[in-house]
Amino acid sequence: EWVSVGIYGMVGAPIKGFEHEAIGLDINTI
Repeated sequence: EWVSVGIYGMVGAPIKGFEHEAIGLDINTI
């Protein structure tokens, strides 16, 4: 279970970062 959380954290962090950057780009575009 702990390993699953670790893997999810490693994979989830970059995805959240990408979404954050995408939102930032949208705001900059506006």
